[in-house]
Amino acid sequence: MKTIRLVAVAVTIILASTMTAGFAKAQQSSTNTSDDEMKLMAIDGLRGADASVAVPQLEKVLAGNSSDNLKKRALSVLAHEDTPQAREVVARFAKSQTNPSLQAEAIRQLGVSGNPDAMKTLSEIYASSTDPAIKRSILRAFMVGGDKQRLLAAAQSEKDPNVRIEAIRLLGAMGSRDAISQIAMTESSVEVRKAAIRDMGSMGRGTQSGAELVGLYGKEKDPAVRKEILHALAMQDDAKDLVDVARKESDSDLKVYAVRQLSQMRSKEAQDYMMEILSK
Repeated sequence: MKTIRLVAVAVTIILASTMTAGFAKAQQSSTNTSDDEMKLMAIDGLRGADASVAVPQLEKVLAGNSSDNLKKRALSVLAHEDTPQAREVVARFAKSQTNPSLQAEAIRQLGVSGNPDAMKTLSEIYASSTDPAIKRSILRAFMVGGDKQRLLAAAQSEKDPNVRIEAIRLLGAMGSRDAISQIAMTESSVEVRKAAIRDMGSMGRGTQSGAELVGLYGKEKDPAVRKEILHALAMQDDAKDLVDVARKESDSDLKVYAVRQLSQMRSKEAQDYMMEILSK
């Protein structure tokens, strides 16, 4: 009995110690969270403050042991400070690969600022980088900053096809129909041409790219790219052009693919063509 009592006491002591440690840890975590929240508010409070005071203070946050969340907020505030010192700090983090999370945030903030100097800095980082992830981050920053010309340059000259496809996708998101049409007509890579055509289709019927897609279809030799064009016409709900192409197509596989696209459309032109097929 004495042994059982001793074991019970020991268990009680261990449980009490565990609960105390857990409570202390939770209390410490709560304290840290509260401290970070106050510091975030303090950083936000520096927006619009005198740059000669705010910039050095934000630099201290970035140079210290603060959490990444605090440092990201500091970069956000610095990116909107229109001073050479503030821009230099953000550019330094955008170039540094020491902390990928902060580098990505600095790149994003340069894009958000839309400043010509920021776009120039991003262009320099892009040119010197061999990391596809960094390049894609910069391309997204170009889009946010409204820099179509740099996006187009990447879409035309980038060696990594996956990065080029990302540039094309972002041009599509910006509604750059002419740029994407040019790539679809002149690009040598099948995958890149397909990506450009896919984005032409996703722009919608209002872009009036049906005639361009039909023209591309007539010149295209690769069956996979031709199927992408047929799908793009369907995405734009362009049954008229799709029916015209299907009627003229002699390749049975492509004709079946075109009919499959039309069978999923609910326009009168598509349904009339379905009736035409059934009446043969």
